[in-house]
Amino acid sequence: MICKIRQTVADFNMIEPGDNICVALSGGADSMSLLYALLSLKEELNFNVFAAHVNHCIRGKAADDDERFVKEQCKKLGVELLRERINVPEEAAKTGEGLEECGRRLRYEYLGSVCKNGKIATAHNLNDRTETFLFNFTRGSGLKGLCSIPAVRDNIIRPLINCSRAEIEEYCNINNIPFVTDKTNFDAEYSRNRIRLNVIPQLKEINSSFELSAERCITSLNEDEDYIENAVEDVFLKIRDGGIYNAQLLNSYHTAVRKRLIRKIITAETGVVPEYNDYKKIESILTSGGLTQIKNGVFVRCRKGYIDFPDFTGQSYWEYECSYGKNILHNAVVTVDDSKTQDGCSCLKITVDSDKIKGNLLLTARKESDKFRPAGRNCTKTLKKLFNENGVPVEKRDDIIICRDDDGIVFVEGFGVDERCAVTSDTVNITEFIIRRD
Repeated sequence: MICKIRQTVADFNMIEPGDNICVALSGGADSMSLLYALLSLKEELNFNVFAAHVNHCIRGKAADDDERFVKEQCKKLGVELLRERINVPEEAAKTGEGLEECGRRLRYEYLGSVCKNGKIATAHNLNDRTETFLFNFTRGSGLKGLCSIPAVRDNIIRPLINCSRAEIEEYCNINNIPFVTDKTNFDAEYSRNRIRLNVIPQLKEINSSFELSAERCITSLNEDEDYIENAVEDVFLKIRDGGIYNAQLLNSYHTAVRKRLIRKIITAETGVVPEYNDYKKIESILTSGGLTQIKNGVFVRCRKGYIDFPDFTGQSYWEYECSYGKNILHNAVVTVDDSKTQDGCSCLKITVDSDKIKGNLLLTARKESDKFRPAGRNCTKTLKKLFNENGVPVEKRDDIIICRDDDGIVFVEGFGVDERCAVTSDTVNITEFIIRRD
């Protein structure tokens, strides 16, 4: 296995003389074999090795035992160990992420913080690569996703990427390398575990050499992806003009190139990696023009033949106290009266049941969490969904007037009264809001 690792390191230029290599050490067979392998190569290739361990606080005592094991092994081997305890369940509850997703993000953030001037070695192997390939396939990933785990990404290296789990276990046995076993690896509740425990064995019944075949497939896909990405790099400079991009020229390229260009543009300008639906949204405005919003609240606009990225985040939430008589807002005048307005007024008039208003009234901009139940429609919707369905331009949404009382929304300008405050046959007293815009 050492020969295979040595070849992988050379093929991908993973390690250079004098490098500081941080091994992401969980204590499992994969990471322990990686640590031993790198220690055996450090003199030959002239690099330094230390380790880092993250206790995710997910498995209680078992996780603490793993941390203790890693500490003892590093002490025996004379390897510097950095440790961190991160309460992943608590963080995931705050962010809404899954435990796996949150744990991975926090783990890499920590590893990056302790290895700013070196390289992070993770123990991903051929089996991991195959499982990721199948996982991404089930999610409908494109070519980049099917390329699975890269051998090198930024300062992250994966020397075991071409070694099978069977080879790793054999290496541990031959060299008497101790390791711990994470019982959650056998929990079929996790998607990747189901692939490893149930799907791959079925595929191996069809082809006993499935993992090697998958390796050839992934290698071929990576070669194709590399070629297309190089072509995209050449085209990117042709369509770029400062912080804007030629939409007509972009739209003239083949779909395979255009999608990658869109990804490169969005990532370069905003740091966001677009998803499938984001591509569709952006492609829809390339010819007709317009504005769309993609993940993470990023706005993409196409006008006068160019793509740019308007920033609407500066439009802060606003609110005004609302009282009877004339209320002067920055964008309109709202008059509140308890008598009928004369006919012929061209302003927007909204009538509510006075006795259903609770507490104080405010005239405000929308809030992210706003929900509204339009009178007579028998449904509750978020304002975002309501605006989307009615084609309200994104840049105009913060200008729409929302009237609120202590119990919530009273009315939304242009969309009527909330059912809670609507006038009915039982209404005794009414209040009329007249909105005038210059």
